[in-house]
Amino acid sequence: MSLSTCSSRRYLYVSALAPAMPSTVVGQILRQSRERNHRLNLSGALLFDGERFCQLLEGECGYCDHEAFETVMLAAASDPQHALQAFMHLLAGSDLST
Repeated sequence: MSLSTCSSRRYLYVSALAPAMPSTVVGQILRQSRERNHRLNLSGALLFDGERFCQLLEGECGYCDHEAFETVMLAAASDPQHALQAFMHLLAGSDLST
């Protein structure tokens, strides 16, 4: 399935909390993520294990574009609160339940 005919797009990124940052900044990161994702028509989940973040982002084709995901990636990469480790595109129609 090509991206031009997909029903949704999914991206996943993994990062680590910067060594000098206290875990109390996680609430701030969560609020910023929710606000930005809503503004960009993205939904998803943000997980934090005490050291690392993992965020799954999803957007319906036609309601968001590649630039929305790029905005999130650039914000994460430039955020001093965490260091981006990986950012990947999950193919349209990927079944994450298996």
